[in-house]
Amino acid sequence: MVILTTATSIYPSFKRYFQFTILLISTALYPLLGFGASDGNLSMGMLTATKQLTDTHTLFLGGGTLVENFKGDLGVIGVLGKVNNAVTWRVAYFAYSPTSEGDRRYDNRLRGALTYKHDFNDWRFFHRSRLEYRHGDIPSGYRYRPTFNLSHPLTIANKPIRPFVEYEPFYDFKKHTHSLSLYTLGSVIPIGKRLTLILAYFHIHNIEAGTHTDGPQVLLNIRF
Repeated sequence: MVILTTATSIYPSFKRYFQFTILLISTALYPLLGFGASDGNLSMGMLTATKQLTDTHTLFLGGGTLVENFKGDLGVIGVLGKVNNAVTWRVAYFAYSPTSEGDRRYDNRLRGALTYKHDFNDWRFFHRSRLEYRHGDIPSGYRYRPTFNLSHPLTIANKPIRPFVEYEPFYDFKKHTHSLSLYTLGSVIPIGKRLTLILAYFHIHNIEAGTHTDGPQVLLNIRF
């Protein structure tokens, strides 16, 4: 009887980890199975900081660099507002300055987003509905970017981490088309009380051009 009880309690945990592993593997293999020509590699590094202003409002800002394909600098500043434990809103200004053959262009974006998260057992589902207006040397217009994120905590060498998989389609209102799809596989790694490291690998599928771009992402966040 004791053996049966132990096996019954272990099985749900094993099942959850097995499902999560399959999800990670499937997402990791997607870039290898994608069709279309390669559009080069892309690496992204970014440093961000957050400062809680009130019980419900947080200031966030950051800056980073894209190298290889889409080479350029980027930055963001905005405010996050907490509606309740599940829902938040965000408004921000995002700037991207790509460099092409020595010429620097400008891509300014105003963003508004509503986010929702839901925990069930040890899983977490996160959704962000983001609307941005782009203006600059690139074609101006509105773009809708919903994000779907699924994560699960793990412990490795007594260190808690949170692996995640994420999907984000890009819909351009000016062209009335789904132009890009962004797939990300990564992990959130706490470092002390005020530092959080995110290591990820992303795959960008340009649907219009039939090309794809892959590369690593490193993001370090500091909480003040």
